[in-house]
Amino acid sequence: MSTSSKPSDFQYSEKINPRETGTWRAGITNPDLLKLFGEIFSDWVHTEEAMIPLIDVLVLSDVDIRLTAAKMARGFSPGRQIFRSMNANKPRGQMMANLLNHYPGNDAKKKDPIYERAIKQFQSLVTLRNDYLHGLWWTKSDGEVYLQTENVEETMFNRKRRIPRKDFESFIRRMTKLRRDVEAIEIKEYRVSDERRAELATRSPSSKSP
Repeated sequence: MSTSSKPSDFQYSEKINPRETGTWRAGITNPDLLKLFGEIFSDWVHTEEAMIPLIDVLVLSDVDIRLTAAKMARGFSPGRQIFRSMNANKPRGQMMANLLNHYPGNDAKKKDPIYERAIKQFQSLVTLRNDYLHGLWWTKSDGEVYLQTENVEETMFNRKRRIPRKDFESFIRRMTKLRRDVEAIEIKEYRVSDERRAELATRSPSSKSP
């Protein structure tokens, strides 16, 4: 019976499985995939920025109050201060989920499902983004690209898995849709505020004719 302590399910980055044929190079050397990889990470910060208005909505659910707060703070919304004071995206996503589900100013059961969907999408993209950013990339001589993700528990990297072009394209599409969803939430909130203001105006004594 073998007593080797080396896990059979993982391989170190400097070791190449002899059953895998072809010449390997470190990094992404496939030009098409490298271009998409660059697009993902040049676009990611814009996706982070898009989440800031969502925090404003979750913290200050009334549009008029949000506008007043932004005016008093000379355009620096509470959401920006909250989001940028946290230096990791995982707690940012958890914070937004907590605001939606537990903050007294919100009623998750009455909220449109788009709120929860946007937060979960952000959390999912964060996990994948971290794999892409902190993993070890390899390119075979045939141009196929592989990724080894970090395995914190084993203090090593997982075995290589191929990353096809469609995975990068899917990531980009999901980022784009997430930003559109947050924009839709902002528009929805403004419409609710307009409807509330119009309703109050009809109830106001000053709105009645003498």
